[in-house]
Amino acid sequence: MPLILGMGKSLEQLEKTKAWKSVGNKAPAFFLNILEKKVQDKGGQFHRIDTWSAKASQYDHTDMSCKKKDIGERWALLSDGYRIQRGLYSA
Repeated sequence: MPLILGMGKSLEQLEKTKAWKSVGNKAPAFFLNILEKKVQDKGGQFHRIDTWSAKASQYDHTDMSCKKKDIGERWALLSDGYRIQRGLYSA
């Protein structure tokens, strides 16, 4: 039995609407706007980066390089010998 939400639409029907998609697409941007305001209120600087070109999960901050990893590799070995989880930088 499908879950029925407001106006008689099921969750599956609601997920296909533009309204549902726009909420999902704007939520991260709204969070970043709040974060930016808080940082600036405290006197800090907030820099937006292009997340596509940053390659956060491939970045090694110890030698400032990007190293391609297989999708199955969950741990990264940094150049200084430390091991970190791949998703740590992406988060």
